[in-house]
Amino acid sequence: MEEEKYQNLIEVFRNKRNVEFEYPFKLEKGYSYYADIYVKEECKLPNGKVIPPSTIIEIKERLLFDTLSRYKKLFEGNKEKWEISHFYIFYKESRIPQPFIRQYTNGNFQVHSIDEFFSEKHQAESYHYYYWHENDDKTIINQAHNAVMQGRVTLFLGAGVSRDAGLPAWDSLLKDLLNEYQQKKKSSIGQNNYKSVTDQCANSSIITARYIRTGLDLSSKDYKFIQMIHQSLYKKKKQPQLLIDAIAEAVRKYHQANLNYGIESIITYNYDDLVEQALDKRNVKNLSVYESNRVMQNEFPIYHVHGIIPEQQGSKAITPTAILCEEDYHEVYRDAYLWSNIEQLHALNRNTCFFIGLSMTDPNLRRLLDISQKRTDGKANHFVFMQKKPFDSTSSSKQDKENRKIQQQILNELGLNVIWFDKFSDLPKLITRIFS
Repeated sequence: MEEEKYQNLIEVFRNKRNVEFEYPFKLEKGYSYYADIYVKEECKLPNGKVIPPSTIIEIKERLLFDTLSRYKKLFEGNKEKWEISHFYIFYKESRIPQPFIRQYTNGNFQVHSIDEFFSEKHQAESYHYYYWHENDDKTIINQAHNAVMQGRVTLFLGAGVSRDAGLPAWDSLLKDLLNEYQQKKKSSIGQNNYKSVTDQCANSSIITARYIRTGLDLSSKDYKFIQMIHQSLYKKKKQPQLLIDAIAEAVRKYHQANLNYGIESIITYNYDDLVEQALDKRNVKNLSVYESNRVMQNEFPIYHVHGIIPEQQGSKAITPTAILCEEDYHEVYRDAYLWSNIEQLHALNRNTCFFIGLSMTDPNLRRLLDISQKRTDGKANHFVFMQKKPFDSTSSSKQDKENRKIQQQILNELGLNVIWFDKFSDLPKLITRIFS
């Protein structure tokens, strides 16, 4: 490392605690590799960016193709033995095309221009997802807000959004359907046997749904089956619907202002039309898309990729439908060109997406996120709201934090920045703050 050429960069780390220069790491056969800089503990830079703990830094006058592949191989082959979390390469100049560099800049292996990364003009706006720094809420929220103001946004909504309005969680819906089965078939198996039924179905909700549907002797598209779902959905609907109202208000502000940035569409996995109802109250013209129907100009689209069952049936000439059972999901997986898959990939590839009320366990969604990551720059361009939960009923705070760390790293690999929150009641405030 030619220190005289990088004196300013050296001084950034010189006075930091737990930072070592020319730090040795053991290789095979008695050899050693000397890292230019080894950051033992988290290191905050003057421009607000943060180098995560246990990070190796290499500084290069000129970046070469061989440099990228060689250090990537070194990192992947030794990170566990050396207990290294990240590897950074900073370079002064390069003739390597930026798209090629971005292929290497992903997750825990980072490649950046010195001028760009350490410039005071480039504040900490896009690096939160590269490290585990759970408590820096302000940074990630500001990053999310900046993303909204700089481009087009799609909201992905899950069951947690509707549950805030009193609608049932997946398990509650299936228990209601199992109760319907017991009553209609005079069965000895009912709601009280739900755990035994799920055990028989490999603890899979979609296999459990198929089990119940088969017992009812109905197809998943049968009107009677849809009516049972409808009855379970809306029987405990409540007011106020704070989260849905916060989402609808955010949509209204951007849609009515007719801006070329902000919220462009919603993709929902929920059957209900509560978001449409909230937008109607705000005089936002909207369209429920549940097949490959076309969106007209000035209509705000809400894509129901798992089907739709409106509360007021027949009010919008909508044919109720629901993807609930195992065979329905197989149809989704089988058809790569299904309209719902195309719409989701379109949003993931072109927009900044926010995932609200989702557990992020849906296998098709994770598959689409992986596909999108491989097609784009590989960076974490999207955001997901995740509630902090205990690892188990007896876990320590250390175990809880370690679990969240691993979960966050997985979500980062899927292209998602994680916005952690404590209570579900925090979500409406976070939505309002980010989309203000």
